[in-house]
Amino acid sequence: MLKSARTPRQVDKAYTSWLHELPCVVTGRIGEGVQQAHIRFVDFENNKDLTGGGRKPDDRWSLPLWWHEHTRQHSMKEQTYWQAEGKDPLELCRKLESLYPDTDAATVFILAQINRHRRFR
Repeated sequence: MLKSARTPRQVDKAYTSWLHELPCVVTGRIGEGVQQAHIRFVDFENNKDLTGGGRKPDDRWSLPLWWHEHTRQHSMKEQTYWQAEGKDPLELCRKLESLYPDTDAATVFILAQINRHRRFR
């Protein structure tokens, strides 16, 4: 069953603020250059609704990305960006949501998955 694009967007300012405290999930960089990057593609298997037309997905479907990576993410087809980085963004979103609000645990997770990815590249 297709979900309506008109369901109210779930906004969580505390979660968004927390994401800005975390390292970039691609580079590991931290600081003021980290931005909240919404994952916009649809995935009904993961209960991820249709977005578009200026409508952002729920805040839980976003990741901390360094500003340059965020620009790259928007410069191409979103799935192409994540495939090139060897990451499943929806899995990362679910994991970070499960770790919220534990900044230390989320940071360890992000840095570990970056290091694991670099070993297998």
